[in-house]
Amino acid sequence: LYSNPLGDEGLAALVPPPPPPAGALSPPTGVLTELKKLYLNNTQIADTGCAALGAALDSGALPAALHAALERNRPTAALAGMPPQGSL
Repeated sequence: LYSNPLGDEGLAALVPPPPPPAGALSPPTGVLTELKKLYLNNTQIADTGCAALGAALDSGALPAALHAALERNRPTAALAGMPPQGSL
């Protein structure tokens, strides 16, 4: 996905959504479960997209993810505290 201008909305559509509230229907599972490397350099991602990616990683929705590259994007505080590139 390197250098595709997908932005926050595109990234949010790519990664699984956060878990639904109690009693709501569950979203589809098994999406991107084998993804190991995600190159999102220069894709116009900002805080919202970084938050969506962080939520997907925290929820275990990308269990095989080992590496995410986010260079040359527009995040501000969203990346604070995230592991350095290459060490998910």
